[in-house]
Amino acid sequence: MKIFLDSDAFIALLNKDDASHQKAKRLLFKIEKLELVELFSSWDVVDEVSTKISYFLSKKQAKAFLEYIDEIKTNIIFPTPELSKEAKRMFGSLHSKRVSMTDCMNMAIVDQFDLDCIFSFDKIYEKQGQTLIF
Repeated sequence: MKIFLDSDAFIALLNKDDASHQKAKRLLFKIEKLELVELFSSWDVVDEVSTKISYFLSKKQAKAFLEYIDEIKTNIIFPTPELSKEAKRMFGSLHSKRVSMTDCMNMAIVDQFDLDCIFSFDKIYEKQGQTLIF
C-alpha cells in the first residue's frame, strides 16, 4: 500500500494539543501494522510542517520532524515542471478559496505516482475524488 502523508497528519502527530492528535496516533498505529507499506510526502509538505512546527511549537521540534521523516523512510517527492503545471491547473479549476497550492501539488503527486490513499484530515481531498486513509 502506498500512502501519502499530508501536513495536517504530521502536525497532529507531533502536537499533543492538536484536536486530531489521538486519531492521528491511532491511524499511524494501523499503518505500522500493515505489510508492504510505502510512505510518500511532498517537499511542499516538509516545508509547511517544519515551518509551522518551528513557529507554533519550537525549532527543536521542527528539527526533530526533519529527522523523523528520514527515520520512517518517507519518499519525498520534489516539484517537477510537470507536477507544477498539473497543480496550477487544479488550483485554477477549483473554486474553493480553502484549497492551497500545496493541496493541489499533493493531489497531483497522488495521481502521478498512483498512490492508494492520503493520511490527512482535510476533506478537500475526498471532494476531489482522492481516498483518505481508513
